[in-house]
Amino acid sequence: MNHDIKVSHLTKKFGNVTAIDNVSIDVNDASCVGLLGPNGAGKSTMMKAITNILKPTSGRIEIGGVHVSSNPKKALKEVGSLVEYPKFYPYLTGLESLYFVCRIKGMKRKECQDEIERVAKLTGVSGYLDKKTGSYSRGMNQRVALSSALLCNPRVLILDEPTFGLDPKGMKEMRQLLKKINGEKESIILLSSHLIYEINEVCDRVVIVNGGKVAYDSETPDNEQWMAIKLDKLPEDTTFLKKFSSEFRSDGTRLILKKNEKIPNNEVLMELMEMGLSVESFGEYDTLEDIYISIVDSKR
Repeated sequence: MNHDIKVSHLTKKFGNVTAIDNVSIDVNDASCVGLLGPNGAGKSTMMKAITNILKPTSGRIEIGGVHVSSNPKKALKEVGSLVEYPKFYPYLTGLESLYFVCRIKGMKRKECQDEIERVAKLTGVSGYLDKKTGSYSRGMNQRVALSSALLCNPRVLILDEPTFGLDPKGMKEMRQLLKKINGEKESIILLSSHLIYEINEVCDRVVIVNGGKVAYDSETPDNEQWMAIKLDKLPEDTTFLKKFSSEFRSDGTRLILKKNEKIPNNEVLMELMEMGLSVESFGEYDTLEDIYISIVDSKR
C-alpha cells in the first residue's frame, strides 16, 4: 500500500472567515515537505483537516488512496501526528500515556515496553517517563508528544510546529532527529513551521501558505538556483518568460526566475534588453528567506 497524501481543492471556512481557500497539494514520495507561513496563514487548519480533527467545508483529502473523511480509521492507520498544543491526561505518567497509545495502535502488551524504550531514546525522554505528565514543562510535553507520534514506525508523520516550546538545544536535537528520519527515506513527513531556517534545514520541499492559499511550492532552494530581475516597469504579460525558465513569478517589484542551466544569465539579460525592456538590476535571488519575505510582503 502506498501512503501518498493527496489534498484536492481543500476549503475550510469558519463562519464568514475562509481559513483554507481551494488548496491542492500532493506528496508522492518518502520525503519531508515543509508548510511555511506566518501565524494565521492556515497551516494548523490544514494539518487538522488532514488528520480528520476538522471536517473540510469542501474538497477531498486522501492518504494512501483512502478518503480521510469517509474512512478515517483506515486512512490514518499508519499516520503519526503531533498537531498544535498536544495534551495528555495530567494524572498519568509519560510511560502510561505512551503505553496507552501503543495499545490503541494494536501492539501486544509485551511489545509495548520495547517500543516505548526505543522511541524514548530517540526523543530524549527516557528519564522523565515515570513522572506525571501534568508536571511536564512545555518542552518536555512536546517531546513526549513527538514520542507518541513516532510509536509503531508510522509511514506518514504529520507534525505541526514540532519544535514549539523547546529550548535552543532541544530545537537542534529535534531537527537532527527529523533529518535522520527523513534520511532513511521510509516515511513521508509533512511538517509545519513559521521558522524559515528550520524548514530550510530539514525539508526537501517547501510549500508557502499565505492567506489560506498556496503561494509557492517547490524544492527547498539551493544556492544560486534563482535570479531576480528588476525592470523600470513590470510587463503585464509575463508569459514570454517561459522561453527562459520553467518557473517564474513577480514579487511586485521584480521578476523572479528559476535558473536554466542551458541559458546563461548574460544571455537572458541580453534578450530582455533586445526586447526593449529597461533592466535596472539583475542578480541572484537564492534564499528561502528572500522568497518568503517577497510573498508575504506582496499580500500586505
